[in-house]
Amino acid sequence: MGSELAQNYDICYNSLHVKGERKKLNISTDRIDDCQLRLNVEVEQERVDQYLKDAAKRLAGKVRLPGFRKGKAPYNVLVQMLGKEALYEESLEELGQQVYAEALEKEGIEPFAQAQLENVSFEPMSLKFLIPLPPKIELNDYREIRIESREEIVITDDEVANALEQMREARAEWTVVDRPLAEGDLAVTHIKISVGEQVAADDDRTFVVDTSSEYPVPGFQSELVGMQAGETKAFELTYPPDWEEEELAGSLVHCEVELKEVKEKVLPELDDEFAALVGDYESLDDVKAHVAEDLKEHARHAALHKFEDDALAKLVEGADIVFPPVMLEEQIDEMIRERDMFVRSQQGVSLEDFLKMMGQTMDEVRAKLADSARVRLQRSLAIGKLAELEKLQVTAEEMRVQEQVMLDSLQGEAGPMRELLATPQGQAVLRRDVLSRKSLERLVAIAKGEAPEIAADTPEEPADVSAVTQIEADQEQVSTADPE
Repeated sequence: MGSELAQNYDICYNSLHVKGERKKLNISTDRIDDCQLRLNVEVEQERVDQYLKDAAKRLAGKVRLPGFRKGKAPYNVLVQMLGKEALYEESLEELGQQVYAEALEKEGIEPFAQAQLENVSFEPMSLKFLIPLPPKIELNDYREIRIESREEIVITDDEVANALEQMREARAEWTVVDRPLAEGDLAVTHIKISVGEQVAADDDRTFVVDTSSEYPVPGFQSELVGMQAGETKAFELTYPPDWEEEELAGSLVHCEVELKEVKEKVLPELDDEFAALVGDYESLDDVKAHVAEDLKEHARHAALHKFEDDALAKLVEGADIVFPPVMLEEQIDEMIRERDMFVRSQQGVSLEDFLKMMGQTMDEVRAKLADSARVRLQRSLAIGKLAELEKLQVTAEEMRVQEQVMLDSLQGEAGPMRELLATPQGQAVLRRDVLSRKSLERLVAIAKGEAPEIAADTPEEPADVSAVTQIEADQEQVSTADPE
């Protein structure tokens, strides 16, 4: 029965044609705290017997029994030869779906997602289903949420100076110098590294010297400081005993290095020539003014993001949110897909292959994601409920504007996106984005004490909660070193 017990039931019972006259079902239900319902259905034997006979006819056409032509063996012989359990196995899928559909209709149950067949027993036949129900979201006194706004944003001279220094670093040039290699120089080398009889590296490598770095072997770069271009050096190092790669821990490493060139970083001077180098500016003062305004704008966005995040946290904190476990699993599935796309773009391999290289399993990653997935799901449900309670609607003009924003962001590559946005799926994405933005804007207004009254004459048409984007998806920073 294992394969049948593992199946899910997803049935449009209103359109299901039930075979023959409906027989009485004994039904009992038991609601569970986490938005699930256990449905127990007992089927009368007369109906089960009919399904067993139909199953026997199907099996008779599939097997050949001694003394009988294919498909002609009588029922009692099939039971004796194949066993009654085989007939139950054959009949269970059709009978189970019919019974499930009838029970849902009779009890007025509307599943939120696929149900699971938990258990089956025979004579009398009894089926036990676990059915996910819609989530329950109560926002309580959400309009009383208040968050103190940050004071006016001030950009300091030190912040501007740091930004200018980063701009200088981005435009630095590496110049060949005739002096010993020093910390921070660019080393152009050929290296050969051996561990025992195995050659681990034998190639050209260029890197900025950082004596605290463990690349390519702990202590390697410190040995290079003071070398002259054209010089070669051989030395031995030992991996630390607690090295994360156990097969290398404590191993002796033989290193040979040829230093081909030494390059020194040369930064441009901070003057009016630098202003012309970084953009269409007449003077360095113009650059400083632009940098200050740019930093201020970034600070405004960061402050708004922090305000939204705090407001969302308070919204969830004051709410009562219960959802079926299947929703959390689906949220984790979505986060796994996001990480797979990210790893493919950054590493060129699938998340599954990346995890194998890192010595991790998908189950471990799913377990690590559970808490953040729960937070994301709670926030998504809460902000969706807020859209409903605030009677937020999406207009055709808002959809048009959002579509243009998305197309403009792609510039010359907007063709495929334009085609996608013309589809029902694309329209759903647009609606989701607009509704998400409006919901967050309303939550921010509430937290500032500036929210308008909910119009009494607005039709109470619930917002599409499922269309509300999962707010934190675009805010997370995913590390390639740790798929969490």
